[in-house]
Amino acid sequence: MTWVEIFTSPLASASFAYVAVVILLAFAVRPWRIEMVQIAESMLKDKKWNASERSEINHLMDTCLSFRVGFSIPVALIWVIIRSILKSPPLVDSKMQRLFDDKRFDMVIIRYFVSILAANPFATLLTLPLTVLLLMVRFVTGSRSVSKALEEPVLHASGKIPELRLA
Repeated sequence: MTWVEIFTSPLASASFAYVAVVILLAFAVRPWRIEMVQIAESMLKDKKWNASERSEINHLMDTCLSFRVGFSIPVALIWVIIRSILKSPPLVDSKMQRLFDDKRFDMVIIRYFVSILAANPFATLLTLPLTVLLLMVRFVTGSRSVSKALEEPVLHASGKIPELRLA
């Protein structure tokens, strides 16, 4: 066996496995992605949202399949975990509070998070333990909602909070 065969065989196998995982994840989360888009569309049809709130919803839909945002989420999670431990106030814009109070937006955030993780399996391996840690920290500090715990890191990672623009 030559050096080329030794090097390329595992590399080819790993590449094939990665593509297979990405395809399987895409099929697995497809119903969630469809629901996310339907919920977002119903929110956009609602006349009560101002321009910045509509922009937020549109931005999430524009980046919901982004490979790059997947790498930004672990960094944002670390940032939010540290801020949670220090009990710092969230950096999420208070002008968006109406949007964050809407249950439909909570459903969009959770589906967005799952969609991003499915788009980037490497980032998923980094994100899952950090997400569990964030949920434990938020549970101890008083937040009981999964979607509320994920709002800040998702918005950081998607680049909608200027203090921590990662993607």
